[in-house]
Amino acid sequence: MNMIKEIKIKSDSKYINLIKKDIFMFFQQVSNDFDNKIILIKMGFSQFYIVNDAKLAQFIISKTGRDFEKLGELRAIGDILGEGVLTAKGKNHLNQRRNLLPMFNKANINSFVEFIRNITLQKINSWKQNEVINIMDFSTQLSLDILGKVLFGDLSKDQQESVTRITKNLLEIYHSQRLKNLSHKEIQKKINIAKEELYNLTNEIISSTSTFEGSLVSHLSKVYKDEDDIYLIRDEIITLLLAGHETSSNTITWALYQLAKNNINLESVNIDNLAFETLRLYPAVWRLTRAAIEDINYEKFKFKKGLPIYINIYKIQRNIEVYGDTNFNPTRWSQLTLSQLSKNFHFIPFGSHSRRCIGEHMALTEIKTILETLKEKNIKFKKPDKEINPIDKITLSPSQEVYLEILSKSV
Repeated sequence: MNMIKEIKIKSDSKYINLIKKDIFMFFQQVSNDFDNKIILIKMGFSQFYIVNDAKLAQFIISKTGRDFEKLGELRAIGDILGEGVLTAKGKNHLNQRRNLLPMFNKANINSFVEFIRNITLQKINSWKQNEVINIMDFSTQLSLDILGKVLFGDLSKDQQESVTRITKNLLEIYHSQRLKNLSHKEIQKKINIAKEELYNLTNEIISSTSTFEGSLVSHLSKVYKDEDDIYLIRDEIITLLLAGHETSSNTITWALYQLAKNNINLESVNIDNLAFETLRLYPAVWRLTRAAIEDINYEKFKFKKGLPIYINIYKIQRNIEVYGDTNFNPTRWSQLTLSQLSKNFHFIPFGSHSRRCIGEHMALTEIKTILETLKEKNIKFKKPDKEINPIDKITLSPSQEVYLEILSKSV
């Protein structure tokens, strides 16, 4: 792989339509067309780098905070997320991350395993042979129910429905921002309404006698005690609702889709291997964005101050020199060493260093518990007729609904 390729994109370039239609596909097409560690894109007055090399990604991420800074890859959703940990910077980010960490320790996460298993069983027990299941709907609602428990504790039916409605409203607002089909004033109005609903729900739960011990709201209400801190608690909840539920639900959807597509029986698969292989092929966050604080030299190359640097995790995790091929094959993980791959930045679906996803262990526990519960029921799906491709939303998501027919299932 050569070091650098510079590409000037003109108005008649084959890439123009791709950029407008699907930025994710543009990144992958360019990266496949030019086998370079760094691609410098020049398009009018706009310039940015695409990084497709694990060693270079490690160099940049390990120096974030000193030589590089995190840019707003979630700038479009910043108004929605508010001041949550994902958008916070500097000391605020470190303090908020430190305050959240106790909620995501191993013991606390393990306390939710039985709930995850039971609610998964509730949803799949009614499934019948030859029934066609909307897998995205199933995994999305399941993830929201689990997040409702983790964030708020024991919710009433009305409260859980409120969590689902608010989350879906926030997602619709985000997509309206990206599509620019509503004015800024209309979007801001919708954001304010959704945030006010969540503020009221959070306040109701904190002030009620309902059981919410062990939940994020319970933990944060003990950390943030000033009257105005309720708004920060709300913003942390929004961040985890949007980023958290899509990571888990999309990974479950991709895993079940690939099992069906490749005629693999879930009963024969190691669940850890299945989770890692799905996250390898479909990392929820498919790119990370940084910029050099000053001009930074790397070997014989110089990153120019301020130019966006997009670390293409999707491409890095499909390196055939590391993984042999780009096919879906969970058994490959029997010969791979996860810790070494993570250390060398060949497997970083949850990022790394100070910006590593704080909910990583919660997401993995949820994903593995759901898949293990499905495995217990020996569920097998028919091979789908349609090819489903990934698309960039908040996370890397299926481009269309995923419907799978049940071939067999234990009682």
